[in-house]
Amino acid sequence: MKSLLKSKFGVSIFEKIPFSNSNFDSFFSEQIYANDGVYYLITEGQGNWVSIVELNVRINNPFYLYDTTKGMSNLLNAYALSFHLHDSDVLYYNLDYCGENLDGYSSEPYYFLKKPLSREETALQRHNSAALVPILPIGKDIESLNSILSQGFWAAFDNNDLDEYGLTISDKYFADPEDILFMIAKYLELYSKEEFPLISFGELSKEILSKCYLLKANRRKSFLGLLK
Repeated sequence: MKSLLKSKFGVSIFEKIPFSNSNFDSFFSEQIYANDGVYYLITEGQGNWVSIVELNVRINNPFYLYDTTKGMSNLLNAYALSFHLHDSDVLYYNLDYCGENLDGYSSEPYYFLKKPLSREETALQRHNSAALVPILPIGKDIESLNSILSQGFWAAFDNNDLDEYGLTISDKYFADPEDILFMIAKYLELYSKEEFPLISFGELSKEILSKCYLLKANRRKSFLGLLK
């Protein structure tokens, strides 16, 4: 990861942030949110996965974790699955393998559009659940995962229950993107078979944090002095 951040984003300063039980209540506000840099929470290996959570981005010319997915998959010759929860309104994911994009998902494909797409254009924006087959845990099936991904907007789309503005016409289609993220992560066992505690930072326990690697990354500051 450090190699990728150096080569692609010009980041050259890296620091492991120590975690202390004594400052748990103020840890995020004092150590992460109040300082410049890009901060990552990196878990221990959980089954076949290592999870990297972007805690804060406070840097000039910012870049985000989902920008690194393809590069990470290429460097590691592995699958990389990135999630982006935008303002708790819409969920995206990207799946890459060995530097190649395999699939993408949006829980609300019209979110940034001024007007809805045609039905044919919308279908082209749809995820391809079959791309996730190679990363399914033993005993899990693509049909069950697809039922999670097909909630909300996509269920309404399949039933032709979108109005002229591309909005669902019934509250029965409401699906919280954060809940969808939790269900996907739990089904794929990204943390464990029972939980994925990395969505809400307020729920992180001392025990979980103590087992994680906290990485701070930043660029060197440059100065130019002129003398006449």
